[in-house]
Amino acid sequence: MNQENIILIVITILVVIAVIIRRWYIKLPRSYAVSEQFSSGHKLTVIEHNPKDETALIELCLRYSQLMPQPPTLFFEFIGKKKESLRVKAEELDTIDIETHNNTDTKEIRFLFKKRELLVGMTNKQIPTYRIRFVVATEPHKLIKSHTLEFNSNLLLFQPEIGKAYL
Repeated sequence: MNQENIILIVITILVVIAVIIRRWYIKLPRSYAVSEQFSSGHKLTVIEHNPKDETALIELCLRYSQLMPQPPTLFFEFIGKKKESLRVKAEELDTIDIETHNNTDTKEIRFLFKKRELLVGMTNKQIPTYRIRFVVATEPHKLIKSHTLEFNSNLLLFQPEIGKAYL
């Protein structure tokens, strides 16, 4: 074997290793905080897990300072182009299966659901996908709202006011 063949084999091995590492890196799980709101001792955080994947999840994490008298209720507020809003209870969108995790030690409640189920529920109810806001009702008249969010062309959540997909 001459020197040119050895150099070609080494370059080929380096390219193969680079492709393997890139594929591994792309498949790593990722989580991005999209919105964080504080309201009267409560903190609502919207987190998107693996946003570019088929199994993308949206997690709402509500941290509270004092115990709540009743479990919170999750709403979706859909905002149209003319600023008209439609608030829908999470149970009314039939396609969404929401997992609720209540941890009294850390004083937080987590709502976890698939982004695909939310989008399918919106199309079934014929709700335009312009802007969305997540609302958690801790008491009958006490609401904690996330920032106004929007889906971009890749169906990633972002805040249109700042133009970034992640905080």
